[in-house]
Amino acid sequence: MKKMTGLIFMAFFPAMQILASGVVEMDVKGHVRAEAKFTPSGAFSALIMFKPEIALPRGGIQRLLMSAGNGFYHGFRLNLVPEGDSGTYHPQLQIGQRGGAWTLTAPDGSIKAGRWHRAAATWDGRTARIFVDGVEVVSDAFDAPYEPAPDKRALVGVPGERYGIRTVPFLVERAAVAACALPPAAVAGWAA
Repeated sequence: MKKMTGLIFMAFFPAMQILASGVVEMDVKGHVRAEAKFTPSGAFSALIMFKPEIALPRGGIQRLLMSAGNGFYHGFRLNLVPEGDSGTYHPQLQIGQRGGAWTLTAPDGSIKAGRWHRAAATWDGRTARIFVDGVEVVSDAFDAPYEPAPDKRALVGVPGERYGIRTVPFLVERAAVAACALPPAAVAGWAA
C-alpha cells in the first residue's frame, strides 16, 4: 500500500462507483474526508480498509472510522475503541436510537496501529455483526427500528455530528457502504 501525503483529513468529495452487488465503493485514498449518498431504511453494511497511524491514549472516547448520521440518535457509526496506550483498538458498531446508541464492541483488540486492516459492520434488521480482516469477531441480536440519518450520506474520517466521538489519524485505501447486510462470504471477499 502506498502512503499518500498531504493534509490530514483534507476535504475530498469523491466520485462513487456503484457495483452490481449494490455496494457503493467510495474513492478514498490517504488522509481524506469522503462522502457518498446513502439512504438505507433499515439493513446496511459499512466496509473500510485502513491503517491507524499512531497509538492514541484510551481517554474513554471512541475514535470514528465511518458514519451515516451521528450514530447516536440516528444512523450508525463504525468506531475504534483504544485499549490502554498499547496501539491496539477494539472495533465497535453503534446504531442510533431515539434514547441513545445501541452499541456492539468486539471483545478483543484485533486492530493494531501501524498495520493495514479491513473492518466491516453489517446489520440485517435482526443481527449486527463486526468483521476484522474478513473474519466475524462479534455479533449480537438487535431488532429495534432503524432511525435513518436525516442528511442521507455516509462519511469517512469525520463525524456528521460529534456526540462524544473523536477522529483518529489513519490512512484509507478503500471504503464502501451498502443498503443491505452483506453475507459473511461477501464481506470476506471484499476483505481479500
